[in-house]
Amino acid sequence: MYDINDLYEQEDADVVRAAQFKAEIMKDVSALNRQVSGDHYAMQQIQPVEFIHRNGLNFLEGCVVKRIARWRTKNGVEDLHKAIHELELLIQMEEEYGDPRDG
Repeated sequence: MYDINDLYEQEDADVVRAAQFKAEIMKDVSALNRQVSGDHYAMQQIQPVEFIHRNGLNFLEGCVVKRIARWRTKNGVEDLHKAIHELELLIQMEEEYGDPRDG
């Protein structure tokens, strides 16, 4: 007869070993080629973060890019509303403070 606690301990140990195995495999995979949660970026030809970085976009510009890139596969119209809000914030920051790169 099995002790239920022994079964739980074995299951916990198996879960830990599986997580360690996955971590070992994933450490050699480029961060651009994996996604921690979901797959809304993984199916795109270029990751939004790579586009944002290569083009030197600021925080709000980057937020807009990522929301537009994922809206159909993640949060739907909610992401579009968030992108609009971030654009409004960007406009306000530019009008009130200008471009910080201008010194």
